[in-house]
Amino acid sequence: MATPDLLKNFARLYNLQTVYRDGFGQVRTAPPEAIIAVLKSLDAPVKSSDDLPSALRERRQNLWQRAIEPVLVAWQGKPLSFKVRLPQRLAETKGKYQVVLETGELQAGECSDEPGGRVCGRAVEGVRYLVRSLVFKRKFPSVITG
Repeated sequence: MATPDLLKNFARLYNLQTVYRDGFGQVRTAPPEAIIAVLKSLDAPVKSSDDLPSALRERRQNLWQRAIEPVLVAWQGKPLSFKVRLPQRLAETKGKYQVVLETGELQAGECSDEPGGRVCGRAVEGVRYLVRSLVFKRKFPSVITG
């Protein structure tokens, strides 16, 4: 049987809150069955709390193996900064990018480490991953829709 902390930690990896305020302002904790039901609806590999240890390990591994978030937003006039997660053996490689704009235009180039950005890391399933903060120095054209 999994502990409540294990369920809470697993839910957090899916950005799922397990605690809420009810209509009277009282802090409530969602029942474990409800949390598991929501996690299943998010395609988490859990059928019961017995699945949590292996599902937690799998989710952490998947998140660290995803090099970059699938969608990044560049606000007009601001440089785009983002984090990349890489196996340590690739962490020193030069940052290159390809961006597909809303217009369908493809732009490519190099990005650099964000000034003052810290490199941090973690070992996941025997592989050491590092996180780098990168920034695009160029500005992307704004898209005007009518």
